[in-house]
Amino acid sequence: MTNSLTLVFAAGVLAVLYGAAQTAVLMRASTGNDKMREIAAAIQEGASAYLKRQYLTIGLVGVVHATNPIDAIQRFVGRIELGVIPQVIDTVIF
Repeated sequence: MTNSLTLVFAAGVLAVLYGAAQTAVLMRASTGNDKMREIAAAIQEGASAYLKRQYLTIGLVGVVHATNPIDAIQRFVGRIELGVIPQVIDTVIF
């Protein structure tokens, strides 16, 4: 391996080790008193509701965007010879 590749690999290993060490420290830490746990539960509930709404919105936008290319491909396929389709797909993907 070249020196730069070795350095990148070593930095990646160190980052994973640091992340594991920090996770271990945080998991051993106290969860706080009752009031802190109550606040944490409220934050977690709000975050879950927010993410549920975000994923729903992103999913709907994804469906809308996915239907347009499918319609375009179906209209396009009706106008070309079937032997050209693999070349078109290859061009779109790569």
